[in-house]
Amino acid sequence: MRSGFLKKNCIMIKAEFVYEVLLTYDIDSAHTSEVRKQLIEKYGFQEIIKVSADGKSVIDYKLPESSLYHPHSSTDRVAEIFKNVCTKFGVTSLTCIATKCDEGRAIVIDM
Repeated sequence: MRSGFLKKNCIMIKAEFVYEVLLTYDIDSAHTSEVRKQLIEKYGFQEIIKVSADGKSVIDYKLPESSLYHPHSSTDRVAEIFKNVCTKFGVTSLTCIATKCDEGRAIVIDM
């Protein structure tokens, strides 16, 4: 038996861990609203994230316009979706960071 194979007839499936993912991005302003709308409506991204301001109570926090949250995906999948949606809309300049989001804290100052 070689490393990586359990049995001769076994189908190998790539395991992908699923968790909460925070996406922050920068794209040209001409495409911002259509890309954001597509990510929310078609792929289940959200504008609201639940965070703790004091370590105890949880509040709904609306993310900045260049950030979205996905409650159950992987960082690789989120980055791939983002890239594909940007390509669909002809975005020529983009950057993004998709990171695991397993703990959140907020600072909320209302002046």
